[in-house]
Amino acid sequence: MKELAVVLVTAAALTALVPVTRAAEPVSDSLTVPAELTLRDALRLALSAKPRLQALGWELQKSAGRTRQAGARANPQLSFDLENFGGASTASEATLSVGQLLELGGKRTARVGAARAEEQVVSLDIQTERVVLMGEVATRFIEALAAERMLALAEEEIHAAEEAAATNAERVRAGAAHVVEKRRADVELANAKLERAIIQSDAALARSRLSSTWGDPGPRFTRLVGSLDTLPPLPSLDSLRARAESSPILARWRAEREAREKKLDLERSAVSPTSCPWPECARWMTVPTRPSLPGCRCPCRCSIATGARSTRLRPR
Repeated sequence: MKELAVVLVTAAALTALVPVTRAAEPVSDSLTVPAELTLRDALRLALSAKPRLQALGWELQKSAGRTRQAGARANPQLSFDLENFGGASTASEATLSVGQLLELGGKRTARVGAARAEEQVVSLDIQTERVVLMGEVATRFIEALAAERMLALAEEEIHAAEEAAATNAERVRAGAAHVVEKRRADVELANAKLERAIIQSDAALARSRLSSTWGDPGPRFTRLVGSLDTLPPLPSLDSLRARAESSPILARWRAEREAREKKLDLERSAVSPTSCPWPECARWMTVPTRPSLPGCRCPCRCSIATGARSTRLRPR
């Protein structure tokens, strides 16, 4: 638990060091991996190459587009009617009308609110994914760094075992020690080399796990730069509780609940009436015995929507 807390504190401290963007930038074909890799470099590479962050970035742009579309008003409608044309009647009538839908009952406000709530959920998904990824990178970086330190200690143990084996061999040749001492030193040297081979395998695996966070099949860095001796102090319990309250993970679920409430408000607003006035801006009557007579009147058509039913009323 103490090691996990140290990792989380380290990742939280480095959050301020990495620039925060709302959407992930496109990944280049070849990432520049420094030879001496620091934790900040690993975080930068992972955040710029994570496919999940890229997908959420495009999803955030889609949500922003849906929000803009939800705030758009309905397009006006143009209508042209021609009556008594080509028939037995001596007069024909042409009507040109323009209509504009007027949404009542807070339909547009509810629609925009639901779209904005969905956009907020996607934005918090990005922040949550960033925090989870940074914790994973910090954990793998510390594991790889610790493996390198263990490998360095294994090399020192082999050097000491080789010196002990050479000293015992000299003593055996001089007759100052029994041959069993030499054999014991040789066994210690063989065990040290075996331990080094195991640590080398673990270190290679840890380095590959670290490089996989930014999509590299194998590590392209030569060494890791960092210190396991100087770690940030553990925060107090009150500070951890305050950070938990402001966590993007909890904020995401609060935004999800708000988005569902906005959708419910949108469905409730669907039962409100919707008015659509249709003013007739031009009217012509053609009679054979006299020229065309223009006219203007403003009737109103009203569409009342209740659930899935709609009734259109025409004035007489």
